[in-house]
Amino acid sequence: MIHSGPKPLRVAAELTKRLHQDLSRHMTPEHRRDFGRLIRLIEEAERNHVVEVTRLHQRLSSGQLSTSPSAAPTDVSKPARRRFLWV
Repeated sequence: MIHSGPKPLRVAAELTKRLHQDLSRHMTPEHRRDFGRLIRLIEEAERNHVVEVTRLHQRLSSGQLSTSPSAAPTDVSKPARRRFLWV
């Protein structure tokens, strides 16, 4: 399904930047630093999402990934790698 609207992470980054600009004169240095971190985290999440989507498309095109949702993993010797939100 193709969505015609802007990507949610991009919208979140733009809203955060706009809020930071509007409130910057009332913020302490700690608040400014936190907003900067928040903007960087959103941008990093967007980059990571693009990388994951690219990898998924590459696996699909190379035939390494089964398209059926009920397919079980064939290699059970390795445990599934844990995915962390803030890596």
